[in-house]
Amino acid sequence: MTAPTTTDSDRATELIAEIFKGKPEDPSALYDEAREIGDGVHFFAPANAYLAFRYDDVQTIAVDPNFSSDFVDQWPIARDPGNTDDIRFVDFARRFMAFNDPPRHTALRGIVRKAFMPNAVTRWRPTVERAVDELLGQFTAGDEVDFVSQLSVDVPVEAICAVLGIDDLDRPMIRAGTHGLSSAFDPNILVDARSAAIRDALRMADEVDAVIAKRRAKPAGDLISVVLESQATEGAGLDAADLLTQIVFLLAAGNHTTINMLSNGVLHLLQHPDQRALLSGDPGLANDFINESLRMEPPIHIPPPRLVKETTVLGETELPAGSLVFQVLAAANRDPRKFDNPGEFRIARRPNRHMTFNHGIHSCVGAPLARLEGEVFFTRFLTGFPDFAAGAEPVRRPSGHVQVRGVETLPIRL
Repeated sequence: MTAPTTTDSDRATELIAEIFKGKPEDPSALYDEAREIGDGVHFFAPANAYLAFRYDDVQTIAVDPNFSSDFVDQWPIARDPGNTDDIRFVDFARRFMAFNDPPRHTALRGIVRKAFMPNAVTRWRPTVERAVDELLGQFTAGDEVDFVSQLSVDVPVEAICAVLGIDDLDRPMIRAGTHGLSSAFDPNILVDARSAAIRDALRMADEVDAVIAKRRAKPAGDLISVVLESQATEGAGLDAADLLTQIVFLLAAGNHTTINMLSNGVLHLLQHPDQRALLSGDPGLANDFINESLRMEPPIHIPPPRLVKETTVLGETELPAGSLVFQVLAAANRDPRKFDNPGEFRIARRPNRHMTFNHGIHSCVGAPLARLEGEVFFTRFLTGFPDFAAGAEPVRRPSGHVQVRGVETLPIRL
């Protein structure tokens, strides 16, 4: 086991400090440098956690049961034990399937798994197509728009609301709630901002809970009804709060991260005209394009941490029992040990086993639906607006976020 030199450790700390500030619009250069220092596994004292930057180590964390997802009690979500919202949110977070280990994780995932298997997702294609067509139909070629605020924020929320059967819920409330849910886990969102994020997330949960109550009384053939049926047959030991939490988790994951997937995809088409021409000439490459776009720019760069159960070695670094370790997915996706010319955007890249949806039992359960939304959107967008171009104003990325990164504004001419 080789310890990194003091100089290496200091430089890695400097890089991670910059990453945790959330300031660089494109942190890929920081990821690349940190990945190549020492063994690519670094301790960051301000977060009291390790970060893994290399593909093999990130994958090991994903599949090795010694890296537990049951970390909530080790992560400072609640700052005020006397605040009822904080207490309620911590209980809420503990129930997420993504934050549980087997056997509980198996039971929680089981109530939604069947609805998201690739063959089952095909039933939602007409719903997604209708939502996309209605939104794109509001625009004509030549319109100047901000792709983020006028298109990408609407496509996933309309699609997931239609699929879940919550069409009547207020869209700004859903956007605020899903944004709040992701922000509440970001280490840079603190104090008042985190309290506001938690309030927005809990308000959304209450609204969804009311819809679930209606579906219990009268199923409607939507995804909530399907999940309720699955709970009745496979959800032994799970209560109503468990079901609500999984539905809210799906809503948030199906909205906020898909916004970034679509926006990043359009940005890649603008930045790589040769690949755009390739896709325009062969719409059958849509899934390959989505895959490469997800590799180059994952909607979630650094997911919540894993908890080390027993002292182990990752790379050449010893991780003590009880320590936290982050997977830097965006760095793993550009690891030259795994990907040839990783900085090159290439639709025809095969194989393309990126880590964006993670691996193992915690791989993204909604990935088939996300891919379907991407395929439907980009196929129809390029057909309807084949000559779209960059707008007059520059692209702006948000600052201050560590885990979820995307595009804040993306002016284009349709």
